[in-house]
Amino acid sequence: MKVMPLFLKPILFALLITWAAAFVENRFSEARGRARRDCRSFRTLPENHEALACADDEFADYRASLRGTSTSLPKAAQAAFDRGDEAAALAALNTAIAFADRSVGQRTFFATSFAANLAKATLDVAEKNHVAIEAESYRGLLRKLAGVSSRIDAHPFETMRIHDTYRMLRLPHQNALFANLIGEAYVLRGAAKLNRQYRAMDDAIARGDVSQCQTEAGDRVLGMGAPAYFCEVADKTQRTARRLAEIAAANLQP
Repeated sequence: MKVMPLFLKPILFALLITWAAAFVENRFSEARGRARRDCRSFRTLPENHEALACADDEFADYRASLRGTSTSLPKAAQAAFDRGDEAAALAALNTAIAFADRSVGQRTFFATSFAANLAKATLDVAEKNHVAIEAESYRGLLRKLAGVSSRIDAHPFETMRIHDTYRMLRLPHQNALFANLIGEAYVLRGAAKLNRQYRAMDDAIARGDVSQCQTEAGDRVLGMGAPAYFCEVADKTQRTARRLAEIAAANLQP
């Protein structure tokens, strides 16, 4: 059996490292390219103009922020109904719906959840005082609430998937710790894990299986990923969206 000459071993080792580095770099570039395209596609949709997801990338042209004391609006509307001031009550309800619509437009997980909760509180007040509201005004409120419902994404973790994947794949360009073969390989593996995790969680929520969603949540990767309790929040948001749509459909029949 022939023995490899000693002088060939470092050469072969260098070739192996070069090949591995090129392989990882190609895979990383492909993954980052997909993430950039996902962000670009996301940002170009008209409904995502004010979205905070992917808002720190080169495709963002607008950054919105939550402002105001909108959570008090449904209570203010109820107080106005109690004192017989329908005009003030309707103004508060319409303002609450407008804020919910703006909030859901930000496309973040908690902004969407906040929008659903605010829309639900608004609907509760409108239903409770249905008799005191002029019929066309009531239908107008329901139409606007249905509009908020239609903007709540049926895949609550999809925006997080796009956003976190893009953020993770930028790490080697932002942190010297990951700007090497091992760092890029680790980030690439983490990004793939995040994608699988978020998609599995979305599938579970679509089936109404909160327990399976929590199982899929798993561990966070480099500080990114959704903790298990997000599943209950997502399920509540989806149920609220369905309720808004159902009540609007039942009351807006010709």
